[in-house]
Amino acid sequence: DNYANKITDQARTRKPVSSELLNTFNTVTRYTSYLVLPLSILMLYQAYIIRDQSITSTIVNTATALLGMLPKGLVLLTSVSLAASVVKLGKQKTLVQEMFSIETLSRIDVLCLDKTGTLTEGKMEIEQVIDLDNPFSYDTHEIMCSFVAGSLDNNITFQTLKKYYNTPAKYKTLNRIAFSSARKWSAIELETIGTIIVGAPEIIQPKYQLPEHVVSMAQSGARVLMIGHHNNINIIQETINQTTPLGLIIIKDPIRKDAKKTLAFFSDNDVNVKVISGDNPATVSAIALQAGVVNADNYIDASTIKTDEQLEDAILNYNVIGRATPFQKHKMILCLQKHKQKVAMTGDGVNDVLALKDADVSIAMGSGSDIARQVAQFIIIDGKLETLVEVVREGRLVINNVTRSASMYYLKTIYTILLSFLSILLNIPYPFIPFQMTLLDMFIEGFPSFMILFERNIEKPKESITHHALRYSLPNALTIVLSVGIIKLLAPSLHLSLPEVFSILYFTTAFISIHMIYRIYCPINWYRGGVLVIDIIGFILSTPIFWPLLEMHSLNSKLISYILITIIICIPVLIILTRLIGKYLNKIQTKSIN
Repeated sequence: DNYANKITDQARTRKPVSSELLNTFNTVTRYTSYLVLPLSILMLYQAYIIRDQSITSTIVNTATALLGMLPKGLVLLTSVSLAASVVKLGKQKTLVQEMFSIETLSRIDVLCLDKTGTLTEGKMEIEQVIDLDNPFSYDTHEIMCSFVAGSLDNNITFQTLKKYYNTPAKYKTLNRIAFSSARKWSAIELETIGTIIVGAPEIIQPKYQLPEHVVSMAQSGARVLMIGHHNNINIIQETINQTTPLGLIIIKDPIRKDAKKTLAFFSDNDVNVKVISGDNPATVSAIALQAGVVNADNYIDASTIKTDEQLEDAILNYNVIGRATPFQKHKMILCLQKHKQKVAMTGDGVNDVLALKDADVSIAMGSGSDIARQVAQFIIIDGKLETLVEVVREGRLVINNVTRSASMYYLKTIYTILLSFLSILLNIPYPFIPFQMTLLDMFIEGFPSFMILFERNIEKPKESITHHALRYSLPNALTIVLSVGIIKLLAPSLHLSLPEVFSILYFTTAFISIHMIYRIYCPINWYRGGVLVIDIIGFILSTPIFWPLLEMHSLNSKLISYILITIIICIPVLIILTRLIGKYLNKIQTKSIN
């Protein structure tokens, strides 16, 4: 029934991996698999029964279409890229517990940080202890030594108190109330003394006016604890305002040296940083200001939030929130997600577990609690905040490169499926043979998609992998299908043999495909331009070398003129389709943003 176990029980339900790459791959594979069996049966039936082709010709022709439907190399390319990133991040003291979370982290809109142990080093030290005027003649040092000895708490704050109050206990512990982030205090009943309570001053005694220099220290980022005396531990929750202040403890926790530089990176890269902490909001604000959080001086006290509407308003309009309970943190994450924000959450304690579990990306510090590390997708082993920057950069690098590569692979998937339908409708053989597809794959999918992985593009992904593939692959795929259909229909009247048709379609498809690579590579720089030139030269040199295996007609003036005419006709068609599909996708994107 204890607090930690309740949190752990709620966090035990495993959330499925949310990966756009994985979802896209699964969707394409699933729907393509639905098409494979019926298309293969129809194509085999037409070729062998209706057109009376030989069994060898029928199988080879059908296999060419079926093999081109699944983007097999893309899954391998993505898996290898992500696995390489896991190894690379491991060398930088980051443990990746879910491989596809690298992708999700690259797309985050909001980064939610805790204060203690994340923005600060988590190396607390007691800077000052102030005894207050009170009607008792207790020695606060002796009382606190007994309090610490009798406490079962083990968070960072109490570890700091134990280091400072380390002499043997003078008073026996009779009863205790453990610390809770919801209460912000803990209490122990000591023999002959009564109940001693330690916690946040504004919670224990809201009307107490802190000395000016203590207020000033809190505003500079120090944590202030109050030591108080209460008459009865059994009714302390209901009568906490009857507590008599005995003393104040000022604790300093230095800000991380890399905090400002790290948060500046996120701010410059379209990621909104929010600090959500259980500490005093003024203290959290001071630390956040030092770390460079935008609008950190405008903060809110979560203990004043009473309704879900107020909580939603707080998380959407404030970047610094203090006195937040674990359940409020959890609800704030859900509010951001409701507003279509991808959220990353960092934390190190039991209090952060619920928020970590529901965030799109969860990041735990290596020094954090066991349960926080278990539910997190990333563990920053060395605890350095700047390591987050490298994780995000690595994620963006992989996703941007895989997204561009995906369009190259999906081009063949789209036009292969459409050409299979066209072949069935027109009752014609599939217009390519396996070796032609192999050579095209090498210079349309393999080489350019592999070489793009070496480019360091760490911009935030601007659109989904599906939209990117449709924007670049679909116009070119439709143009290829239209050219195939027109040439096949006109072949008899133009007196074109099957090898001549193969030749026209081969070079036309190559031109349209390379045009798509050019569009994906734009804007062209020295590296991309070099890769594109090598790719074109490689294709031009490979074609005559493997000419006998391509089963095409030898080039002559008539055939070259037909190839050029087909390409010239395809250019305006390609431009029109590109603009129409681009406008449609932009319209969808605008609607989703609004």
